[in-house]
Amino acid sequence: MECAKCHHHPNEKWSQADYYQLAAYFTEVKHKGQGISAPISGEAEFIYYAPGGEVKHPVTGEVLKPKPPDGPEAKLEADRDPRVALVDWMCQPDNPFFARAVANRIWSHFMGRGIVDPVDDFRASNPPTNEPLLNFLAQDLVRNGYNLKKLMRTIMQSHVYQLSSLPGEHNLSDTRNYSRAYRRRLPAEVLQDAVTAVTGSTETFQGLAPGARAIETWNHKLDSEFMDAFGRPNSSAECPCERDRSTSVVQALHLMNSNKLQGKIVSSEGRATQLANSKLSETEIISELYLATYNRRPTDEETALAAKAFKAAGATRKTGVEDIMWALMNSAEFVFNH
Repeated sequence: MECAKCHHHPNEKWSQADYYQLAAYFTEVKHKGQGISAPISGEAEFIYYAPGGEVKHPVTGEVLKPKPPDGPEAKLEADRDPRVALVDWMCQPDNPFFARAVANRIWSHFMGRGIVDPVDDFRASNPPTNEPLLNFLAQDLVRNGYNLKKLMRTIMQSHVYQLSSLPGEHNLSDTRNYSRAYRRRLPAEVLQDAVTAVTGSTETFQGLAPGARAIETWNHKLDSEFMDAFGRPNSSAECPCERDRSTSVVQALHLMNSNKLQGKIVSSEGRATQLANSKLSETEIISELYLATYNRRPTDEETALAAKAFKAAGATRKTGVEDIMWALMNSAEFVFNH
C-alpha cells in the first residue's frame, strides 16, 4: 500500500486512489506539541480530532472520501471522527484483512514463522503457505470477539505447536510447513534476564531500581551492549515492536568474550562461587548448573564430559564451575527456544 502513495503498485491491485482514500480517514486528526520529555522541554503532545480537512488525488486533483481497502466508501456522520468508522470496518467479520493479519502475527510469535511471511507482507504475490489454516485462525479470532488469549490457547493446544524441534529423517529441510518446531533465538531482554538468573548476579539499568529485569526496560537508549548485540527493538522506530530475530557473529562473540558477562560468572556473590564453596559433590554441582541453565538434569554422558572441567591442568573447584557455566551459556540449547 505504501508503494501506491506515488504510483500504482506494479504487481498488486492497489492504486493511488486506494492509498489516499485510506489516508482520508486521518485528515481531521490534528497534532499539537512535540512530546519531548523533561528536562529537554517537558512539552506535552496531543493528538486530537478537529473537523475540517480533505485529501486530493495527487494526479487528478479529485477530492477523495474515506474508503477502506477493498471496501465500500465509508458512510460518515457529521462532526464524527472518521477513525471511528475505520475501526468499525476493521472489526467487521467479513473484513478480509484485519483478523487474518492479527492471527498471522500471533501464529508467528509462537511458531517462529508466519503463515504469511514476513508477517507484514500480505499481497497476492506472497500467498500463505497454508491458507485454510490462516482462514480457520482468523475465523476463530472473530468468533471469539477478537480475544487474543483464546487464539493463543487454540494455537498452544494444537498438535503442531507441541511437536519436537528435533528433525526426523523426512523433515530435516522443512522450514515452512511446520512438520516440526522451529528453534528461535530468545529475545534480547529475555536472554539478558536468563544470563542474570543463571549467574545469580544482578543488573542495573539507568532509571530503574537495582535488580530490575531487562524486560522492564522502557527505552532502547538505556545502556546495554548485551541487548544491542541481540537486537532489542528501537522504541522510536516504526513499528516499535519490530525486532531483528536473526543470529550473528557479534552475538556469538559477545557470549564468548564479553568482560561484563565474565564478571557475572566469576562474581564473588554469584552462583558459581556459591556452588564452589558449597558441600555439594562435583556431580551434584553439574546437575545444579544444568537445572539452572536448561531446566533439566544432565545425561550420564554430559555429566562425564562436564566433570573433566574439574580435572583440567591447573583447574580448581571454582574455575571448574565457572568453565561449565560458561560452556552451558554458550550453547544453542541456552540461546534458542526449542
